[in-house]
Amino acid sequence: MKTTQTQSIARLMIAFFAFATSVAISSAANSVTVTNAQSTGSVVASYHPTTGTGGYQWSNSTANGRRDLGQTFALSTDTLLESITLKLQSGTGVGAKNANFTLTLFAFDVLPPTTEKPATVIETFHDVFPNATYASGTYLTFDVSSANIVLSGSTTVTYGFLLSFDSNAASRGITFYSAGNTTESGRRIESPNGSTIVVGNAALDYSIQGTAAVPEPATIAALLGAIVLATSLLIRRRQRS
Repeated sequence: MKTTQTQSIARLMIAFFAFATSVAISSAANSVTVTNAQSTGSVVASYHPTTGTGGYQWSNSTANGRRDLGQTFALSTDTLLESITLKLQSGTGVGAKNANFTLTLFAFDVLPPTTEKPATVIETFHDVFPNATYASGTYLTFDVSSANIVLSGSTTVTYGFLLSFDSNAASRGITFYSAGNTTESGRRIESPNGSTIVVGNAALDYSIQGTAAVPEPATIAALLGAIVLATSLLIRRRQRS
């Protein structure tokens, strides 16, 4: 009987913690930086192909049209999201400089999303791309840490992001490394219009940075209260039986 009580309390703790750490945060601006080496610290999901790589472009240009571009990923533990990094396959286009862009973070129950199970928008970020030209082989990082987003670890929910330029212009495009991939590392996703999401049998060279989520004091207090209540109810149930 003691084991059953312990298991029930544990299940309640897990369920409450998952609920408390899945609350979305309001929009916040991100910042873009570039490095010569891929991220190694605090990486919670990644894919770095060494063969069969090629370029795939995020664009909204007069010549190539619109292609929002992104990647899906999975998390096994609750994570405080810090940044997203992609590897550049070619230098940034002239039209990308000073361009307004949007980074949208999603949760998916199924891939591709359907009418019955559409993608859920977790957060939307707006920023201006730097007035700089970055070289091929460097790593572009989008810092989203200011939003304090916590993503719950899950075996049934897949996360993802899409990058989109807010307007069309000549030579507005950035090409990232990509390679064929059908594993648990995630899939490359894209959209021609900002609403229809297409899932490919490939993945970008990417990494997601984050740290283990720690509940805030108010969350801890509520969690402890729930544990005390659950313990009391279980003890009463045992006394009656």
